[in-house]
Amino acid sequence: MYRKTIVYASLLMVIVLAGVIVGMDLFRAPGESEKGPSKESQQSSEEKAAETEQSNQTEVLVTLENYDWSEGVPSWEILNRTAENFTRIEIPFLKGAISAGLFDPGPNQPVNETAIKENLLMKQRLNATVYAARFILLYRDGEFYTLGSETRDIDRYLRAVMTDCIMAKKGGLAVHLDAGFFSELGFQSVDELRKALDNWQMIVRRLAELSEKYKFEFFNPFGELDHFLRVDCRLEISEEDIIKLVNEYHSKYASTVRSVFKGKLVTQLGDAHPFFRESLFSYNLSSVDLVGILVGSKISLFDDERFRNDLLETAGIMRELCQRWNNSWYISEAWFYDDKPVTEEKLKKQSECLEVLFNVIGQLDSSVYRGPVGVLIMDWNLREEDIFADVIGRPAELTIREFFSSPIWEVAPE
Repeated sequence: MYRKTIVYASLLMVIVLAGVIVGMDLFRAPGESEKGPSKESQQSSEEKAAETEQSNQTEVLVTLENYDWSEGVPSWEILNRTAENFTRIEIPFLKGAISAGLFDPGPNQPVNETAIKENLLMKQRLNATVYAARFILLYRDGEFYTLGSETRDIDRYLRAVMTDCIMAKKGGLAVHLDAGFFSELGFQSVDELRKALDNWQMIVRRLAELSEKYKFEFFNPFGELDHFLRVDCRLEISEEDIIKLVNEYHSKYASTVRSVFKGKLVTQLGDAHPFFRESLFSYNLSSVDLVGILVGSKISLFDDERFRNDLLETAGIMRELCQRWNNSWYISEAWFYDDKPVTEEKLKKQSECLEVLFNVIGQLDSSVYRGPVGVLIMDWNLREEDIFADVIGRPAELTIREFFSSPIWEVAPE
C-alpha cells in the first residue's frame, strides 16, 4: 500500500507540474507578448497550482475508513494516521467479550473484512463497552514466532492485532489488550523458562508503547502468569518458586509498562480459587490497577451449588487481596465451554451457567468486595476446532445482553 501511495503521489506531481506549464499559456492575457505573462497572472497561476497540489495530496491520504482491505494488512503509516486523534474512554464497568480478532493472513493476502465487522457486532448485540483482544506468540528454540508461521517476522501479525484494536476504538469501544506466549513442547529447564520470560520484556515494551500511542484503556503484559508457571510451561516447579517467579516478573513487566503506558495496567490470575488461597495471599499485586480472575466450567460438569460457593469464597479472597494492595478486581474471563458437537441441550446449559454467574455477581456489593468491576466473556466468536464456548448467535447471547443492559453497580474505590 505504501508503494502504491508513492506512485499516486508521483503521478499527481507530474500532473500538477504539467498543469503549471500549460497554465502559463492558458492564463496569458490577449495581446500579451511572447516574453511571458504579467507578474499578477503568474502569481495567480502559481496559487491555483498550489491549491490543486494540496487538494490532490489530501485525496490520497488513506485511513482505515477508506482502506482497501484486499491490499492486505495496513501499514503503520495508515494505522498511525487513523488513530492520531484518539483519546481514552472512561467506563464505570467493564462489559465485553473476547473476540476472534485478526490473525496474520500472510504476505499479500487480503484481510477478512467480514471478520472485522463480526468482531465489532458485540457492541450492538451485547451492549458491550469493552473490546478484549489478544496478542499471542509461540516460543520455540529461543525465539518468538507468529502462530502457524515458520518466520520470526511478527510485524505483520502485530499490525493485524493493532488494526483490530483501532477499529474497535473507532467503533466506540474501550480496548483491553492481553498479551502472552506459550511453548508447543514446554521448557526443558527453569533457565530456559527464565530466558523466555526475560526476552518477553522486549515484546512487552513494544506493546506498551503502541497501547499508549493508540490510547488503549487496559493492557495486560502477560495473561495468567501463575497458571503458565504452574501448568503450561510443563516443568515441575515448587509452589514456593512459582510465587517467587510470579512476583518477580509481575514487577519487571509492570516497571516496563509503567514507563510508557498511562492507561490501566491489569493482570489475570488463572488459578484464583480457594484451593490456592495461601499462594494468592503471597502474591504482590501492588503494581497493577485491576486484578482479573478466570471463572467458568465445562458445561457438562457444571455443579450449580459448588460453583456458587467457590465463587463467593473467591470473591472474599479477592476482597482481602485488593484491600491489601489498594486496587480492584474483575472477571477477566468467564468461560463456559464443552466438547463438540454442539447440541441444543449444551447451548441451553451454557446460558444457564451464565445466569448462575450473573446471579452471584448480583449478590456482591462491589463497594464492599472491591469488585467485580467488570465481566469479560470468553468468547464472542472464536470458533475453535474441538470445543465451543462462543456465544454469538447462541441463547447465551441474549442472557449476556440482558445482564449487560442492567443497572451498573457502583465501582469499588481504588
